[in-house]
Amino acid sequence: MLGHKKAQNTTTCRVTCLMLIGLLLTACGGTTPATTHTIGVVNYVPALDQVFVGFKAKMTTLGYVEGKNVTYIYHGTLDPDPQVIEREVKRLIPWSLPRSLRQSKKGLWKVSVAPAAT
Repeated sequence: MLGHKKAQNTTTCRVTCLMLIGLLLTACGGTTPATTHTIGVVNYVPALDQVFVGFKAKMTTLGYVEGKNVTYIYHGTLDPDPQVIEREVKRLIPWSLPRSLRQSKKGLWKVSVAPAAT
């Protein structure tokens, strides 16, 4: 009978140790860094300002909080001149690239902006 009790205590000790090791490994894993998103907006139609406001409101309800996990780059309504729009688009394109390409300036972009049909 003594041998049976000793085997039971050893098994309990092993199970307890395994559980503690599992908990420690889980706790040491840490949390993953929060993903942040940058959204650039180019707008040359004043009527669409309210659409952008609605877009931001819906993003907030979906959990994308400005300044926390999303950043908007928006400089208001632009002049409908294609050159002005093209310059703004070229300014925003680097934000869509991986950080390594943004910092190394390896990216070369050719952007053509067609004016909207009126």
